[in-house]
Amino acid sequence: LCLGIRLADATRMAGSNFDFVADVPVINFIPSKTERHGEKARVIAPVVAPLLPVVQPLASKSVLTPMLREIPVGTRGGLSARFMRLLRAQKIPMRTEEPKGPAGKRWHSKGFHSFRHTLPTLLAEQGCPPDMRKAILGHSDGGDVHSRYTHHNLEQMRDYLKKALMPFC
Repeated sequence: LCLGIRLADATRMAGSNFDFVADVPVINFIPSKTERHGEKARVIAPVVAPLLPVVQPLASKSVLTPMLREIPVGTRGGLSARFMRLLRAQKIPMRTEEPKGPAGKRWHSKGFHSFRHTLPTLLAEQGCPPDMRKAILGHSDGGDVHSRYTHHNLEQMRDYLKKALMPFC
């Protein structure tokens, strides 16, 4: 929730993805989905204060979650399915839709990816501008030339994240 990153990216994180020296601590990485599409768009987003005590001790590690990194994300026994089992065990209500067509996938109303929807919603509720929400989540600019020339202030991004996540921290 604090970063709104994809499960695959969360398992690939290393200590080198964090910069704690800057005035505003940041996470810096190339999203796996972006990388698959041949792009090299980098996400540089502030790390919110409640997350600092969790990730700072891991800063020297080459990989933060070596065991999880080896498990595929989207397979039947993968991380996404394991996360779904955790949600079910906690009796989190959700809808499931069966696959449509031969190449379709089963869809669940809740899952790890739900955090990618929750975070921008919380940010929008705090008045965070759309282009800043896209930057925090690492969404592509969609060909919008204006966004290439918009540079976001990390302190402002951190303040929006802090306001959006305050009820959860």
